[in-house]
Amino acid sequence: MVRAIPRDERMCIGGDFNGHIEKDSNGFQAVHGGFGFGDRNESGTDLLDFAVAHDLSILNSFFKKRESHLITFSSEGRNTQVDYIMTRQGDRRWWRDCKVIPGETIVAQHQLLVADINFRNKLIERERKGTPRIRWGNLKDDKLSLFKDKLISMNLARAEDDSCQMWEAMAKKITQVAKDTFGVTTGKPGRHKVTWWWNEVVQEKIRDKQVSFRELMRCTNEEERVGLKEAYKKAKREAKKAVSEAKSTAYKRMYEHLKTQEREHDMFKIVKAREHRRKDLGAVKFIKSEDGHVLVKE
Repeated sequence: MVRAIPRDERMCIGGDFNGHIEKDSNGFQAVHGGFGFGDRNESGTDLLDFAVAHDLSILNSFFKKRESHLITFSSEGRNTQVDYIMTRQGDRRWWRDCKVIPGETIVAQHQLLVADINFRNKLIERERKGTPRIRWGNLKDDKLSLFKDKLISMNLARAEDDSCQMWEAMAKKITQVAKDTFGVTTGKPGRHKVTWWWNEVVQEKIRDKQVSFRELMRCTNEEERVGLKEAYKKAKREAKKAVSEAKSTAYKRMYEHLKTQEREHDMFKIVKAREHRRKDLGAVKFIKSEDGHVLVKE
């Protein structure tokens, strides 16, 4: 069964093997870390031979612990170590810790054995399905004027149509004009959302940061990972700086617009929205009597 598991898959084997692997490795340095407990018996030798045959290692023996964190079985004053966790030797760099938690009894006489292992997921490029959306965030500046001019020049409704047909035709034309003017998203979920301060510089910096991160995750050479990690940190700093500059520029432009008379009502909208967010309750519903008192009983 163990040989049937592909080599590129992670494997953990844990259980009560009724074997004592001894305190020292003594001939089994590849699978025994030298931090065991007690004396070796025949079942323990069979377990070590099994680990050697399948290129496994016993995690319990690779972390130096006090005796209370090594003993997995206690009965009538006798303490032994019979429970083990084994994984492939090629995954040794992902091991973090392995010990017994005293007092956490799972079954009678056995103690809880815990191993901390990091498993890094592989990045898989796959196509995700989604719905393209109109980039309504571009409804500003020159594109706003262009959008207005296109709508004014179009004949959105015909007199001979009824109200439903007129509405459907108008909605289709407005949607098509918006797509042609503002563009549409790719429809792939998980992408960065285009906010009102988003620009091409930010998009380029974010894309560079994502490419650097993918290269870092795919690299398995430790020496190359050092250089890729520095490149990713640099791309991350540049992306953060670009986002900060874009936000500052956008907010500055917005504040300048708010000072004008035609933008005065927008200021009240912002204040009202912020006031609503500061409240603990989104809405308070109650019923008053004819004399204006709030009813609190059925």
